[in-house]
Amino acid sequence: MSSKQVILKKISVPFVVNFLSLLTFWLSDVWIISKYDTSFVSNWALLKSVIFISGSVITLGVDQAIVRLNLSFKETIIPLLFQIFIMTVCVCGILWVLDFELNFKYLFFILLLYSLLLILYSYERSKLNYSLSMLILNFWRILFYLLIVAVTYKVIEVPLLIAFLSSLVFVVKPFLKLRIKHTDFSIYKSAISTGFYFFLSACSLNIILFIDQILINFIGSESESEVLFSHVTFFISPFAAVLGFAGFILTPFLRDNRQKSFSILKKYSLYFVIAGIVSITAYFYLATWLFVTVKKEDPQLWLSIILTIILFSRFLLVIPSSFFGAFANNFLLNRVSISYNLINVIYIASAFGIFYFMKWNALYTISISLLLTWLLRVLIGYLGLGKLTAEK
Repeated sequence: MSSKQVILKKISVPFVVNFLSLLTFWLSDVWIISKYDTSFVSNWALLKSVIFISGSVITLGVDQAIVRLNLSFKETIIPLLFQIFIMTVCVCGILWVLDFELNFKYLFFILLLYSLLLILYSYERSKLNYSLSMLILNFWRILFYLLIVAVTYKVIEVPLLIAFLSSLVFVVKPFLKLRIKHTDFSIYKSAISTGFYFFLSACSLNIILFIDQILINFIGSESESEVLFSHVTFFISPFAAVLGFAGFILTPFLRDNRQKSFSILKKYSLYFVIAGIVSITAYFYLATWLFVTVKKEDPQLWLSIILTIILFSRFLLVIPSSFFGAFANNFLLNRVSISYNLINVIYIASAFGIFYFMKWNALYTISISLLLTWLLRVLIGYLGLGKLTAEK
């Protein structure tokens, strides 16, 4: 078997798994939008935001450090289990104090299991076990879709918890094989040190991806939350899933092919931008058709255009993000991550400022603030990539 065939085989299976899982998870959103009332949709949108933002906080970037440092399971799992438990307690405590309308008896276990899957996924990804890692990360999404289609639930946390508990099947084997005579905490400390920069980066990304629903639940209404979530589901989510898979494949590949990677970047950057414009323009019309077909109404044109520009920004950021994950030193990661987080602070502050002082409605406020934030992220990302290219 040629090297190209080996690479194709290694990528094709995880691609199918990723495609199937993200398709079914997107279909879950579509099903909920079409079958449930505005209040239920708004609650689901808020819960999704909390899960994906909290996962970054609980793991503290160690999941990314595992890939970067190529750490083994037995070297770090004991202190990581302790970290996940403590951080989950802290996150749930903060959410409770902030008086989020969430079912905390389910949420604690959902966050705990999701964070554990992130860690296990990273171990397998570091070993280039793409197929297994994608199953670990995404199996719960497939099962969640099957559960909500099969049964009508009054509380969305129930099928989520069942899906996460079922994913424990991937945890059993590595734990049964685990034989640790002693734990080297110096390796864990190294993972925490490196992971901190990825933690800042992951938090900045997940906050900007999901905090819109948290904000709109604070300053807006359930109907505005449902409108935003519905438009994001059709105009961003499916294409963004493809971008996520591209980043999943790219970072380990770049790490193992340094010279070739920078050469390709220099040669094909313009083609990358052109491909983005063409593909995302085509996707805009597809998303419009999907929206009309499912919702039986026309999308709001201004919101659709804003979300499409945001999607293009996310497309452009795949390259710098992958290069940072593969090659950036801690200093550069720190600078970029801090810059991203500062932009997030500005985004949140400006959203509240515009809403309360300029009296715009919540949907306009959050959409426009979000667009400006993504454009700034692109600027910072490519400035950082320029520094990385100069230092190679």
